[in-house]
Amino acid sequence: MRIMPSSGLIDDEIDRMVKEAERFSEQDRKRKEEVELRNRADSTAYSAEKLLREQGDKVPGNIKSDIETKISALRSALQGQSLDDIRTRLSD
Repeated sequence: MRIMPSSGLIDDEIDRMVKEAERFSEQDRKRKEEVELRNRADSTAYSAEKLLREQGDKVPGNIKSDIETKISALRSALQGQSLDDIRTRLSD
């Protein structure tokens, strides 16, 4: 009689899966970083837009225009592939 784990995976399969996970770990880390950066940028743009909608009449025109320009630049950067551009626009 042989007792097998209930998952049905044998040691070779488990080892292969572990090695595969290790091989893709750097790629996964970079993708996670990209997603988090894009989410943070999108959230920042959304918050700024919402603030201008709600409080825009209290903001001087030149400052409001500057903020709108920066929001637009950030939204444009989000459409592209350059993470450095998104970081730059996010920090402006």
